[in-house]
Amino acid sequence: MKHLTSPEDVIYKNYMHYQEFHVIDSGLVIFNKKKHYASLLVSTYLGFDFTATGCSWGDKELFWLCSIYGGGDFAVAPKEGVIVGDLQQGSKNPNEYSICSAQLAHVDDDNRILWINGDLKTCKFENEAKTDFKKKPDYFEERYGIVETLQLLQDDKITINVVIVPDVWYSRWLGSDECRGYTYCYTLDLTNKGPFDHSYIVKYSADRCTIYDDTVTLWNTA
Repeated sequence: MKHLTSPEDVIYKNYMHYQEFHVIDSGLVIFNKKKHYASLLVSTYLGFDFTATGCSWGDKELFWLCSIYGGGDFAVAPKEGVIVGDLQQGSKNPNEYSICSAQLAHVDDDNRILWINGDLKTCKFENEAKTDFKKKPDYFEERYGIVETLQLLQDDKITINVVIVPDVWYSRWLGSDECRGYTYCYTLDLTNKGPFDHSYIVKYSADRCTIYDDTVTLWNTA
């Protein structure tokens, strides 16, 4: 699929050919209602039509699909979604870095965060620690000991000081049991990074981190 010419080509083929029903995220959607009003109406209708729910994860795919059905076109931000969180350095390989987080984000051309999906605390679900322990007691007891320790961590606000911008052609996101299975990990090995691997790490300045931290604090205390 590397020969495909645009993100829109990739999205269309992943959905129609490979039947992947979650190929984009819709945190920020811009519509010209004068040109694409019909498409917007169709996407709204399908959003309430339960017969269509098996074809999309929420409304994420409906916006671009209905643009096609309405005879229009669509465009998708070319950068992959990034993972936000604490950067962990490998214990055996100091050139290996990873982030595990329940927060997906998109960045602009200057790598500034446009939006975040997944709330601004470690786990967006209330009192989730007890449920996690019931599902995988051995896993969580080994990592956290008791429910209360995990709950304090899940209730804590996130820290935004670094992101990894992935290249999913070469390395995939890996799922985790944390936070009802909504946590994913991405690992970047700088020593084995190929010439066509476009993944990279962004470390934000102190001023930028302060802006993000103020926003996170406001969100969690409002």
